[in-house]
Amino acid sequence: MPQSSIPLKPELSNTASLCQAVQWIIYGWEPYTEPYDKMLHGHGDTVVHSFMSKEEAAKITNAQQELFIALRQGHINATADLAEIEWQSIYDEDSFHILARRGVKAKQLITQERWVFDDIDFADNYLTYSTHDPETYLAKHYAYLMIELPVSELYAVFPPQLNQEEDQVSFVTPAPLAPIPKGYTSPYIDLMMKAIKELGITKDHQPVKKVIEGWLQDNAPAEGLSGRDIQAMATFIRLPEKKRGGSGGDNLSRTAPKSKSKPATQKRN
Repeated sequence: MPQSSIPLKPELSNTASLCQAVQWIIYGWEPYTEPYDKMLHGHGDTVVHSFMSKEEAAKITNAQQELFIALRQGHINATADLAEIEWQSIYDEDSFHILARRGVKAKQLITQERWVFDDIDFADNYLTYSTHDPETYLAKHYAYLMIELPVSELYAVFPPQLNQEEDQVSFVTPAPLAPIPKGYTSPYIDLMMKAIKELGITKDHQPVKKVIEGWLQDNAPAEGLSGRDIQAMATFIRLPEKKRGGSGGDNLSRTAPKSKSKPATQKRN
């Protein structure tokens, strides 16, 4: 019988992929090095598929959103290989995969403003963005590939809890976080609650995302909100299953952002 190439002693990793981070938040699975992770959990994708139960899909989406907030606010500092990429359309105009990459720069820090929820691929562990030449209007597309999150920061932001699915406690014990003072809210949470009240948002009444974004723009605090902040707040005001922007029956499967559906290739008249 051929010997297994995987050593018998498990190895915990000191970094986690986006997928492993979501698994930690939901299930308390500690991130192992790649051979063990595949052996224990298979491919391990936590992408939200349309055939999942609503409860499971909501659980995964909530964990992804919590992780996104931590990354966007700079509580977790991720690194990745940055490369210019080319997209190739598959199946239809809204589904893509990376066809080619060039000019790879290893271990680049991902700055906070680069994190945009709809540009993250949790399953394949990359983040994309695009730039446009102001003279030619030609687009260039980039991706942060093989994203790595420091496990120490992940555990500090998301401390181990009693695992509700397996009824066990993680063996990792990071430093406890300071409790949140009673009655505390942030100006952003106050604004979101005001939007819910004034727009009459309920579980059964979910305005389209553009309506909420318009209200947030009109009622932004004096210091203002960026376009990405407004988009994120509008997403989090609505139900997780509505995150694609419509008012009903959104498909939860992962597709490329609309901005990538038809990359600019010609100069405008």
